[in-house]
Amino acid sequence: MKNNLLKNKLGMIGPLKKTIESDTKYKVDRIKELTGGSMNYVFKVETSQGTVVARIFAKNDFPDDKKLLWVDKALKKAGVNTARIIFCTRKNKPFRFGYMLTEFVEGRDGWSAIRNGDVSLQKYFETFGRLLKRIHAIRLSKNCPLKTSSPKGDYGWFRDVLRNFARKSFLSEKSYVRIQDFVINTLTRYALRCKKVLCHCDPGLQNHIYTKNGRIILIDWDLAEIDIFFRDFSVITIDNKKMDLFGKRQAVTRLIQKAFLRGYGRTGFTSIEIQRATDAHHIISHVQNALAYPPIGKGAVRYKRTTKEILKILGRYPYTVKVSLYLSCVILKSMLLLE
Repeated sequence: MKNNLLKNKLGMIGPLKKTIESDTKYKVDRIKELTGGSMNYVFKVETSQGTVVARIFAKNDFPDDKKLLWVDKALKKAGVNTARIIFCTRKNKPFRFGYMLTEFVEGRDGWSAIRNGDVSLQKYFETFGRLLKRIHAIRLSKNCPLKTSSPKGDYGWFRDVLRNFARKSFLSEKSYVRIQDFVINTLTRYALRCKKVLCHCDPGLQNHIYTKNGRIILIDWDLAEIDIFFRDFSVITIDNKKMDLFGKRQAVTRLIQKAFLRGYGRTGFTSIEIQRATDAHHIISHVQNALAYPPIGKGAVRYKRTTKEILKILGRYPYTVKVSLYLSCVILKSMLLLE
């Protein structure tokens, strides 16, 4: 069944009004398209019972609605403020992949709130640190539908991802091995000391709503997974052009990191270890972001810039040729099987 409506956003408004009124007790007064959604079609809907947000799904398998419903319930149980899910369906009419209604939260995105002077940079990230600490403390039930990106702390999957990047960016074998060893060794070693937690996985300030009463609401849980806390921490400290509005990026990054950790509290890692783990996650993000583009035209420039940025990160750490921790584990398992 084809969904011609998805080719015309304005054509969705009429069917959306009818289906909301059919599925709920709401009477729809007005519907306005919202910008910023890259994976779904998002609308602000004014109804007889208040304003809600409608997300029309563009894919059959994304986002995972079971995961979103689990996260919504877990956040509510933990007393964490969020845009609650009001209604969710995967029925194929009038939209091929279904839609979801959530609460509409009034406020600004994080960067706009800071730039507008609603809150200082330091206070904002300290507040967010406390919020993320509460989220990471949420108990993961046995029936939790979230996947674990690196089960048992095994980051060997990064080798294939990096190999794909290396082919497209013409990365040398020497650099490939060095990057692989740094990321896999660091995260495999540190994962042994970390508890797996509920991670948002994209907690950048574009997914924050700062309310008038000073609360931070974390939205868009589509990418949520079970991972170590560094997964979330690294996202908020990765270079962002909006940091330039507050000073030199390196200085602003340090300020953000210190403020966040004041709010988050003890992690069990030293400042040097935190920086190393963060850099490892930054490398993963840089590689995955680059792979979203073809290595031609502007994409080729992106690959070149990404390679330069990754090697710049590695330049902070001395490198000695040795068997990686991951490879050591593989060898050990092989020896045990032979006995």
